Amino acid sequence: MYNRAKLDQTLAEETKRCRAAGLVVSIALLDIDHFKAVNDTWGHQVGDDTLVAIARVLTQCLSNPCRVGRWSGEEFMLICPEQTLEQITDFAQSVRAAIANHRFQTVQHITVSIGVAVLRDDENMHSLVSRSAGQPVRLCSLSR
Repeated sequence: MYNRAKLDQTLAEETKRCRAAGLVVSIALLDIDHFKAVNDTWGHQVGDDTLVAIARVLTQCLSNPCRVGRWSGEEFMLICPEQTLEQITDFAQSVRAAIANHRFQTVQHITVSIGVAVLRDDENMHSLVSRSAGQPVRLCSLSR
């Protein structure tokens, strides 16, 4: 699983590559709903175990050329070059469902909010991330 530095590097590389080829770059920013309650209720070790389990689910959901990494605390980013808004939205919905249907040890049930965005011609990576993080909702927010 990529860390934040590797995600930044990969997003920069994919942005450059896709722009040169006239292709799109999409991202999905995933936030675990109510994660503080997991740590407060069961402790930080269970919280850590839950993060590892979510990372496994995300890795199982991936298809080439998408990549995933931990963005921050309870956030993960999916970088999906060459995917349209419709494709990244469908993918995000399948990821959300996979996590919602997974039974986690101790916690049992986790939900996530996912924001998606496609890089615009006139924007940089920071703006793309801000749009994807905008206001995700439980099912999946769309950012155009």
